[in-house]
Amino acid sequence: MTLPTLLLSLSMLLGPESGVGVAQETEHQTTTPSPFDSQPATEERQPATAKFWASPQQVVAGETTYIAVEFSIEEHWHIYWLYAGANGDPTEFNVMAPENIEVGPVIFPRPQRFKEPEGDVYGYENKAVFLVPLTVHKNHRARKISVSIDAYWLVCRKICLLGEKSQKIMVEVLPPDATVQPPDAQVKAALAAKPIDAITVKGFEIFFGGGLLKLSGPLKGLDKADFFPNPMAGIQYGTPKITTSGSRFEIDVPVEIELHNTLGEKLDLRGLVVLGDKPTDPSYSFSVPAKAQTPPDKK
Repeated sequence: MTLPTLLLSLSMLLGPESGVGVAQETEHQTTTPSPFDSQPATEERQPATAKFWASPQQVVAGETTYIAVEFSIEEHWHIYWLYAGANGDPTEFNVMAPENIEVGPVIFPRPQRFKEPEGDVYGYENKAVFLVPLTVHKNHRARKISVSIDAYWLVCRKICLLGEKSQKIMVEVLPPDATVQPPDAQVKAALAAKPIDAITVKGFEIFFGGGLLKLSGPLKGLDKADFFPNPMAGIQYGTPKITTSGSRFEIDVPVEIELHNTLGEKLDLRGLVVLGDKPTDPSYSFSVPAKAQTPPDKK
């Protein structure tokens, strides 16, 4: 299975040039789905379909709007989270926006776990709404902006089908003193249910040492917690030990660091802690530095 590859345009690395309305690639993510038992979906066979819209459709310069991507998925089929797990490929997006428009990281909703013969996979069934934040620079002057978005996904049951869709979204930019409508109900619900950065959660604790990642925090009135990994290249997570006591959870995750597989990147330990069973129950995302231990013969 391939891991997602993030391709950043030179304009992102060096910073946008001056000018208005000149299209540039502000975020580009692509993946090559596995050819194993997968094939393109056809018009007659589309177990998962995507719908795009902007909400709100008007935005004041200096503020943020969202491109919503809603997937409707047939019963017994599923698409994948940003880390697919033992099998599958992540759902990915490619966004092209004009200068002075900042494209934020895609907000993935809380996933669920699916048991498959190869192991656990992480993704979505029935419906899922992803959000792409678009922040308009306060000095932006154009009245309308056009944003192109491509979505790529793998939808699986007993076989896997490749899906993709592209669309241009128009957003109107209003003067600073204008009043705009709030996001629609679906976007509000997606924002309310999105994973929370763990470091902002009172009582959440993270510790890494001796090859063990320790996570603990409040249960928020629920009775169970779970751990979904999101490993970088060079990081291997073992089977987590999860316990709950009173109003708190504790999760111990064995970690193996393979320096020869890190691709020269800074190592972070990443993942998601989910509470309860409902898609709207709290979930906490985290990303903390992982300091590799010095091999004994180098000490």
